[in-house]
Amino acid sequence: MLLKRILTASIVAPITVFGILVLTQASFALAVALILVISSWEYCNLIQIKQLAGKALYALLILLVTYFLSTAPSNLTILYAAAIWWIIALIWVSVYPKGSHLLRKNLFVKLVNGLFIFVPMAIALMALHLLDPILVLFLLILIWAADIGAYFAGKLFGKTKLCPRVSPGKTLEGLLGGAALAQVIAISYAYVSTQTPLLSDFLIFSFIALVVSLVSVLGDLFNNRLDISTNLPMWTRNTCKYGDNFVYLKLDPEKGVMGVQQLPNIEITRQYRSSSGQCFECLERFFQD
Repeated sequence: MLLKRILTASIVAPITVFGILVLTQASFALAVALILVISSWEYCNLIQIKQLAGKALYALLILLVTYFLSTAPSNLTILYAAAIWWIIALIWVSVYPKGSHLLRKNLFVKLVNGLFIFVPMAIALMALHLLDPILVLFLLILIWAADIGAYFAGKLFGKTKLCPRVSPGKTLEGLLGGAALAQVIAISYAYVSTQTPLLSDFLIFSFIALVVSLVSVLGDLFNNRLDISTNLPMWTRNTCKYGDNFVYLKLDPEKGVMGVQQLPNIEITRQYRSSSGQCFECLERFFQD
């Protein structure tokens, strides 16, 4: 997992930094539009929209809403609405498994959720790039720092489960580690970007780093919430009906299903035990239709 993250970052990070610093405002807007199309397309897979026409229409809706709202005189109303929606998401994560039926059955809620995820993100990125491309880079570095700090702190010190019903792997120590590394980045940026930084400058950037690190974790938790509520019933049905699906369930003896991950259908190793007690393995290959 760590090697995969390093390899991905070594490819994506230089391209991202180059695009932020070199692209003009118009070119950057086109790049954001491309990201919106790809992200909304993947989001459709998450909420079980499989039809090509449905994915294309939703991606087009995201682009149109982003375009018209980006031309509004003020973007603050959009950001306020997004903040309210994320508070609702926090409540949804906190009360899990209550409300699972609404997320699983109500496609409208999941579509609206996508709008609140992608549209404010795109508008904020374009607004920051218009002010100063360095601000976009600073925001991304904060997000990366929160993710890296949470990963290593959770691996080394993680004991206290943060939200075990939604994501058993996330710990309070990981959250604090991510927030701490984001604080280091924010304070360093405040010191470098201003000639004579005041206490208020450090406090402002520190607050921004805290919000970014917390929202980053909340986004992961809510994504897991959607994944369990939407995909687990479908995966289980396919497994029972066709036997061509393999799912790893994270189970707790008291709380039940705590997490779910779909396994690849390429190679599955099965263990057999003979009547004499001898155990041997048989490697079978399964190919998806």
